[in-house]
Amino acid sequence: MENLYKQIPYGNSMRGKALYETRFGCAACHGKIDDLDHGGIGPWGAAMWENAPRGLDLTKERYIHESIIYPNNYVVDGYAANVMPGNYSSRFSENANRLQEYADLIAYIRQMDAEWAKERRK
Repeated sequence: MENLYKQIPYGNSMRGKALYETRFGCAACHGKIDDLDHGGIGPWGAAMWENAPRGLDLTKERYIHESIIYPNNYVVDGYAANVMPGNYSSRFSENANRLQEYADLIAYIRQMDAEWAKERRK
């Protein structure tokens, strides 16, 4: 698995936004950046980066990737296990675009957190 993270290319947050909001439907449960009162069934997407667990031997990128592929490995306090579909690994492309899609989605989650941080400083 560690070799995978060395191979992941630089992500494009605009493509990641399309994956998050449309293709994978993440926003339905995790909200969008402007959902400041998010009360969805999953943790708010804009806070995922900042709230990635500390003390684990994982980078934030790896934590988010593994949370997508193995959603019950890291269940956030206050949320139930077995809610997020466990088949996201099969929803990513089957070809070389797979790593790019991971990188793009992670880049968008990072961007949402940065935008949320700007709003909190106002």
